[in-house]
Amino acid sequence: MTTPKHSPYDPLLYETPLPIRRTLYPIGFPATIVSNHENVIRAAESIWGKFEPASDAPPVELRIAVSESMEPSAPSRMPTGQGHLVSFLHDANNFVQMDLRAGFAYGWLSAAVARDAPYVRYYFVEPAVALMVEAHHLATLHCACVSLDGKGVLLCGGPEAGKSTLAYACARRGWNYVSDDASHVIRNSAGREIFGNPYQVRFRPHCQTLFPELARFAPYDRPNGKPSLELDTSILNISTARSAPADVAVFLNRSGGGQGLTAFDKSEAYQQLIRFLVVGEESIREQQRAAIRRVLDVPVYEMRYQDLDWAEQRLRALVENGR
Repeated sequence: MTTPKHSPYDPLLYETPLPIRRTLYPIGFPATIVSNHENVIRAAESIWGKFEPASDAPPVELRIAVSESMEPSAPSRMPTGQGHLVSFLHDANNFVQMDLRAGFAYGWLSAAVARDAPYVRYYFVEPAVALMVEAHHLATLHCACVSLDGKGVLLCGGPEAGKSTLAYACARRGWNYVSDDASHVIRNSAGREIFGNPYQVRFRPHCQTLFPELARFAPYDRPNGKPSLELDTSILNISTARSAPADVAVFLNRSGGGQGLTAFDKSEAYQQLIRFLVVGEESIREQQRAAIRRVLDVPVYEMRYQDLDWAEQRLRALVENGR
């Protein structure tokens, strides 16, 4: 007599099949994405598909299951967290929960939401994986990075300082482009090597008036509603580099009037850079602060500027002449 088979009792949905698995390498570190929907994988590949492995560390892992629900998502909201736990919660059908200490995250999305790959990327896949990789390996600086003749320059400042614009202006004049607004230093390294995403650059649409070659590209509205021009650097006539040493840091100021380069107080520079270290346990954030102090053990300047050509030439003189 054959014993009848019974469906397993699985109220927490542990046994939900997630047959699609892909390991990618954000900033060179492994991250495994697991799902039952191709758009989750495509979202991850659109960000990190070009990165090469640079570490044999255990991968962080993000699992996202997609239900059959066709309910749209509730409006996006800011993540919340305590200690090593962080939640991206839009509603009961669309969320990701992260354990930064374990390097593990899981979530559910409705089928309606999963159809929108940019939305999945922006609100779930990209921040979850980036935060886990950062918690385990990196300190992130909200700076662009370019290099010339083997010397790297960090371009720092607030959202309107022009980091991406100036980085691209430098790149189109022969500099190596490393990153546009997020640069990373490996915490357990003794050096000041800066790593970025040299495979994409993001502009506000007004940059098409500054750089005529960008006029042929159509801006789009990001999921947060802000218009953007996001381009693969391989279609632009610029040189790129995966990393560069931090030899000088320049804080950009387009609102002060006039143009000039002056020494900038390192304690103020440090305070500006650490204000974005708001996620994770205090022990991790202290390691990140130490890495930023290490990066700032270089000459630090403020550059007031209005004209991109002048700014690129002044940075070039700084690299070539040391002043």
